[in-house]
Amino acid sequence: MEPKVTGLSPMTGPPGTKITVRGENLGQSSRDIISLTITGADCLPYLEWKSPKKIITRCAKVIGNGDVVITTNSGGVGTCDVQFNCYEEMVGPTDESAVWVDEIDHQTPVKENYNISSAIDEYSVETSSARFMPQLYLVRNHPDANLNDLEQLKRNLRTQLANKNNFEAINSDSNRSALLKSDLPVIMEFLLILERLSKVIMTSRDASIDSIVKSINEGLTKTHELFDPVFRQNSIVQLIESHEEICQISTML
Repeated sequence: MEPKVTGLSPMTGPPGTKITVRGENLGQSSRDIISLTITGADCLPYLEWKSPKKIITRCAKVIGNGDVVITTNSGGVGTCDVQFNCYEEMVGPTDESAVWVDEIDHQTPVKENYNISSAIDEYSVETSSARFMPQLYLVRNHPDANLNDLEQLKRNLRTQLANKNNFEAINSDSNRSALLKSDLPVIMEFLLILERLSKVIMTSRDASIDSIVKSINEGLTKTHELFDPVFRQNSIVQLIESHEEICQISTML
């Protein structure tokens, strides 16, 4: 007589689910069963024959609802009154699975055709650019740094940028005007002090120059007083010597 499936336990599950099949004329032995399919997938390699009314198998890798069809040498192709629902189960990297999960069939990337190089090109390592990216700057300028070093460098860079922005904000025209208005009395007093200091320096400089010129003139006067008589005596001696030479020459003639 032909095999007939009347019950399944459980009736739903992912691929690899262990299923108890109950019915009539389910073969005289495991060798009598020549085919066992669940939702069109061959499950004969997982067959465990218990009795003509009970067998145990596992669902192969298939998705959807379908009949459990048993074919035996003694009874031919059987029929099924119930269906098994095999659904897809997402298996994580640490989860056990009875079958190999092909992620390509049922998973799509968050963003297809995502090009990392083109995404990086959208940013800049120039600190003055509106597209500046601190992480990219640190990776390109400090490739040998570890994660902790990069985090510290990133914090330092953000501090430098904040200080730079504060400096630019302080030196803007509006802030300079506000600074002058709020501190005008202090600035005016400072300018007056600078003017007084300049006058004192100029006066002291003129006085020191006059004293230097006076000292030089006095030195020249004393020099003439000391050396002029010597020069005059030297001239007289030279004149006498010249006269004596002339007299000697005249006598010889």
